[in-house]
Amino acid sequence: MKDHVPMMPKAEIIGPSANEPGHAMSLIAAAALCAIGLALVGCGTSPGCRALTGGALGAAGGAALGAIGGNPGLGALAGGATGAVAGGLTSPNQVYAGQSSVCE
Repeated sequence: MKDHVPMMPKAEIIGPSANEPGHAMSLIAAAALCAIGLALVGCGTSPGCRALTGGALGAAGGAALGAIGGNPGLGALAGGATGAVAGGLTSPNQVYAGQSSVCE
């Protein structure tokens, strides 16, 4: 009797394939947006203002990366939460990107 090995379903790739035109540019744009967001996460002097700016920039970067992966909403949620926590917990002595135009 032969051993029966069930076939695994074919994996489906979510998001743009590496062979599609513009894939490299979208990755570069997402990386640049994340770098800008990380640089600006330290705007403001109060923890509340830093959490606000960090959350907004984290959400933007997370949405960009999530769009590449196929779920911009989840990316924005994760990025916003991470940015808000990072902005709220750091002090201007650790990271300071200048006065915020949003608050203070």
